[in-house]
Order: sequence, then structure tokens, then C-alpha cells
Amino acid sequence: MTKNYRQKTTTIFRQLILNIILPVVVALITLALINFWEVSDIYQTHTEQSNKELRANIETVLESQDRQLRQVEVEVDGQLEILSEYLVGNIFENTDSIETANLDSVRIKLGMDPTKEEIYIINAEGFIVNTTYEQDLNRNLFDISETLKDFITSTREDFEFRPESFTVEMTTKKLRKYTYQATKDHKYVVQIGVYNDKANQIQKNTQDLLNNFYENKSGLHAVDFFFGDNDQYYSLNRKEEFFEDKDLISGLFNSDEAKMVEKSIDGKFMRFDYIPIKRENSDLYDVAVIRIISDNSEYIHARRWSLIKNVVVFVITILIVILLIFRKTKVITNPIKKLVDHVSKVTDGNFYERAQIEGNNEITKLSKQFNLMVERLEDYYQSLERKVEERTAEIEKQKEAIMAQKKDIEDSIRYAKRIQTAILPPDNYVKELFEDHFIFYIPKDIVSGDFYWASDNENYKYIAAVDCTGHGVPGAFMSIVGNDQLHYALNVRKSQHPNEILNALNDGVTQTLRQEQGETSVRDGMDISLIGIDKENKVLEYAGANNNLYLIRNGELLEYQADRNAIGGFYGEDLHKFENHKIDIQTGDTIYIFSDGFPDQFGGPKGKKFKYKNFKNLLLSIQGLSMTDQKQEIDKVLKDWIGNLEQLDDILVIGIRI
Repeated sequence: MTKNYRQKTTTIFRQLILNIILPVVVALITLALINFWEVSDIYQTHTEQSNKELRANIETVLESQDRQLRQVEVEVDGQLEILSEYLVGNIFENTDSIETANLDSVRIKLGMDPTKEEIYIINAEGFIVNTTYEQDLNRNLFDISETLKDFITSTREDFEFRPESFTVEMTTKKLRKYTYQATKDHKYVVQIGVYNDKANQIQKNTQDLLNNFYENKSGLHAVDFFFGDNDQYYSLNRKEEFFEDKDLISGLFNSDEAKMVEKSIDGKFMRFDYIPIKRENSDLYDVAVIRIISDNSEYIHARRWSLIKNVVVFVITILIVILLIFRKTKVITNPIKKLVDHVSKVTDGNFYERAQIEGNNEITKLSKQFNLMVERLEDYYQSLERKVEERTAEIEKQKEAIMAQKKDIEDSIRYAKRIQTAILPPDNYVKELFEDHFIFYIPKDIVSGDFYWASDNENYKYIAAVDCTGHGVPGAFMSIVGNDQLHYALNVRKSQHPNEILNALNDGVTQTLRQEQGETSVRDGMDISLIGIDKENKVLEYAGANNNLYLIRNGELLEYQADRNAIGGFYGEDLHKFENHKIDIQTGDTIYIFSDGFPDQFGGPKGKKFKYKNFKNLLLSIQGLSMTDQKQEIDKVLKDWIGNLEQLDDILVIGIRI
């Protein structure tokens, strides 16, 4: 059945629409995009400027906090130095009982506040061996960081009073200060930790200022200040910590690049700006992240309304232009449409169709020429149909002759298959020679270039796997030559050992084929694995031409190399002499001989060769199966491997269990 494929056509009206409306559309879209980008750019510039000012204000607040804290530190350090000097110079002048001393009594004696001031005794290994704060007893400070370890160690080696700056205690978010001083015998370090009301009031004032930044500012939802150390980060001015953006904020502590994220929360369009800051002159918040949360709903709605207005204007303009074009072009297009309808009918095979002749203009002339063309085309079509019918009848006769020839060839090949099958040793004969065995034999075509041969005499029983040059009919002819020459070598030339049989086979094939050196660069011949088993002694003899022998014993595969020479040579040249291998065999040994068809078969998920390594692993994996089950498993693996691909060569695998 013939299908008519029509190329998509256009009309004058469509062309006018494209030529006029397309520039209008492009212009309107361009104006809308420019307007949209300008609005977005103005908003982005405004937001960046606001964030910049907000960051500057926050840094100013933090710098003010740093100055106030430094003034408080001078006062607190002086008080703590007096306490520390008294502890190491008087109370703990002798450190024999320092680890068991009642530090609570010492603290009361010195007038220290139990709710704000603690005493710690640190030994040379970094452990807190005595303290007024029982939760930290036996804690190893060296485990906190290498920096703290080095600091405490250096403090113990001298007698100087060493104060730390105020730091934020992560559990309470309060400011706390620690001082360190070694005892006179340099065995311990006395640590004093204090909370200071003035310092914490300064910090609270800072928190209040940070919260005030957004409370009265339109569109600003929240300003958060995050700080931390050792992979632990906290919000300075909010009870909530990181919400769902914890990983993003944590990553910015080691970055200089600001981030921006937009989210829809409870129907509002929220913008999250994350700004990392690094303060070189501050010990308190040297690295921090500012999170600014803005409500963009008003901007988004305005942008959407602007877009809707642009779309409405665009649609109305296009409709007006289309209507005007349609009304002006209808007078021109109607006659042309009629002519196009006639052309379409002729295209569908109606050669009796004729165009109507109306008026006296260019379309009238075109219609006359169209009718003349259709008349000529009708004559040509009828002539062509007669020729096609004649050619079709001739092709049908040729097809019938070819099919008959094909049938004769296939019948001949099938008869050749019967002949080739007849020369193979019968199954019951092979069973008599080798009781426990299998022969996996899959020709690629009807006839095969691979074959197997078995025979025996008074001393030996033999079996061989043979791979002839090519496959199909050429390979089958070679297999007949090979089978005949193997029997001739054993029964006429009385060759006994496998290498002698191969030498005789090599000579016989060369004499039979009589290949000359200059005729071809390819030697016609065969690869073979031949084994002979001594009937009296458990000795296996093996000789091979390119095809190796595998012996599996106790789960280990032993490979015996064949000679790297094929059977068959050029007439008149010196022939290779094959090596004979003698192998002591044991009950339970499994012998495998094979052609290269299985390892060289393409397949699998990547369409690659199966390869000898996988073939060896397959044979090792089936050693627990009977020989019959081994054959079935090999067949299953091959089919799974080939899948939808084509078998490339004849396949032959022979297994014998001793």
C-alpha cells in the first residue's frame, strides 16, 4: 500500500502574519524583558546596598562591644592576678596536698563568689585533678585542642600570670574569662574561671541592638548573627539556632563568598542573604556569619503584575494586527486557495481534476498552465503504469528462480550435514571409551568447521577437539579432510603418541591441500587438542596445535600449553614437530579440551568477548556438578551471554572426568 507524504505548506496569509507580526512580537518581548530586567536590577541594587549598610552597622556595634570589653578586662585581670598570686604563692606554696585540698573552703576564704567564680587544678598530663566545679573533675583539657595543650604546657614551665580574653561559653552563651598560673614547683597549673556581670551586660546590649536593626524596618524580617568555634556554631541574638540551613551557614565560616537563597514560607516569598565577616582585631567574634531575612512578597507581586500587564498588551496588539491582516488579504488569497485545492487533488492521484478559469489576471494564466500540465502528467502516468506492470511480472519470475536455487543449495547443505554427522563418533562409542564425559557442540551454521574425533587401539584411547579454518561449508570440507587424516595416522601409519598423530596429521593435511606459498597469505588448516589415555597406567598424553588443555584437580586449574603452530602448511616447506606432554592423572580429575568459539564469543552487557579468564572461572565454578549438569550450565551461560547478538563461530567444549 502506497503512502502519500505531504510536505507542510504555508499560505500568503501565514506569510504575511510571519513577516509583519514576528517583528512586532520580537519588539514587544524585548521591551517586556528590558522592563523586567530593569525592575529586577533596581531591586537587587537596593537590596545589596541595604545589606552593605546593615553589615557596616553590625560591625560598628561589634567594635563598640570590643572596646567596652577591653576596658572591663583590664579591671578584671588585675583582680584575678591578685587572687592567682595568692593561691600559688601562699595557699599552694606546697603542692603535696593540692589534689585533695578543699577548694570550696579556699574560695570562701578568698571571698570569691561561688555562683560566678571557679578554681581548677591541672596536672602535667592535662587532667583537672581538683576543682570547685565537680562536673569538670578528671576532664583532660589536652583533648580539647593542640593549641590549648601547648598553652597550658608553656604556662607550667614558667611562673607568669596568663589571662585569656573573654570568650563565649557555648552552653550558656555567656562571657567567661579564664586565667592560668603555674605553682612554684611547676607541677601544676592553677586555673581561675569567672563570669563578669559588666561583660555580660555589654553582650546583652549588643544582642538588643542587633534585634533592633529589623524591628522597625519595612520588608526586613530578621537579622541573625552566628558565631562559633571547633565546628560548633550558635546564634548570638536569637533563641532559635540554625533552622534548616545549618549546613549552609556552617560552610560559610570558612568562605569569603556571600550566598543568597529564596524560599516560599507560609505563602510569603522570603529572601535569605548570608554574609560572612572576618574581624582581624577581635578575639571574641573573629569569624561570623550575618543572616538577613527579607520579605520579598511585595516585590514579587509587583513584578508579577508588571509581567501580566505586558502579556495583556502583547496579546491585544497581536490580535488587532492579525485581524487587520486577515481582512486585507482575504480578497487575494481566496482564488489562490481554490487553485491549491485542485493541486492537492491532482497530488492524491486524481488526474481528471481541472482548475476553473476565472477572470483575466495572473491567477487566470496560472490556472491555464496548470490544466495543461495535468493533461501531460496524466499521459505520462498511464504510460509509466504499463511499464511498472511489465517490470513487476519480470521480477516475480526472477524471484521464483532464485527461491528455487536457494532451496537446492539448502537441501545440498543439509545433506552435507548428514554426511558430516555420520563421520562424528557415535555417542555410545564415546561413552565406552570415556564413561563420565560431555560434548558441548554448537555449529554456527548448518554444517560446522569444528568437529570431535575419538578412537582407540590396544594401548590408548583417544579423543580430540578440532577447529578447522572457517566455518559453514568451507569448514565442513576441512573437517572431512581432518577426520580422514586422523584415522589414517592412527590405523595406517600406526602412530601411537598424540604428538606422532599430530605430526602425521600435519603431513597428511599439507599433502592433501597442496597449498603453494604464493597462492594465498592464509594457511588453510586446523587447530586441535588431542589426548590419549594409557589403558594400563593412569597416564594422559597430550599434544596440541594452538588449543591448550585444562586439568582441574582439587579446585585448582592446571593449564598445559599447546604448540603455537596450526595443522597445515605450504607444500614443500619444513613441517613443525609437535611436543608430547605426559601427565599423571588421578581419580576425580576433570579434563577439558575445546575450540576458541566459546572464549571469543561476543556478548554480555558491553558486547565484549567472553575471554579465556572468564571461561576458566566458569569451569572452576561447575566442578561440583555432574558432567551432564556441567553441559547444561555451560549452555545456559552461553545463551545468557549472547543474548540478542549473533553466534560468531562454531563452539566445541569436551569435558572428561577420570
